[in-house]
Amino acid sequence: MKKKIFYWILFILVGVILVFTRIDLLYEEAAVTSPFNNQVKVITVPQHPIYEYVKVSKTVQYISGYAGNQPNQGTKFSIGDGFRWSEENEAQVTTRSAQYLFGSIDPLGSIFVKVPNETDYFKLKVTEGNEVTKTAVYVKSETDDNKRFLYYLYPSSLYSLAFTPVIVH
Repeated sequence: MKKKIFYWILFILVGVILVFTRIDLLYEEAAVTSPFNNQVKVITVPQHPIYEYVKVSKTVQYISGYAGNQPNQGTKFSIGDGFRWSEENEAQVTTRSAQYLFGSIDPLGSIFVKVPNETDYFKLKVTEGNEVTKTAVYVKSETDDNKRFLYYLYPSSLYSLAFTPVIVH
């Protein structure tokens, strides 16, 4: 009985060691460059010798909506004031600083959007463009060069962000 338990534990340990020593062979890192802020993002793409990934097409899809943290009736600003937007805090009402221009990025990573006048109420509209790559996944036969289609993947990355102060009526 003790001998069977010993071999069973040894079998499990060897399996765990094999899994953790070979897991890095299943993934490949790819650098993706985004035209927004020239940021480079590293993504991990699963790889396996019997699978083949074929890029079919690329499209840019846009979605838009009002940033959060805004009153429904909008905000009326003084001259030179506007919105400060960041991914973490979304829209905030703020006073313009002389060193920041429309749409500029400050050292803390937020973007200042100046409103065009002081008479209307405004809400900040954000439009995000994502580049979507349609990728076909094929499984290759281990015995010959035949391959069979499995499914499509649709990985995406940030392509653009646009900010527009919109008058609320």
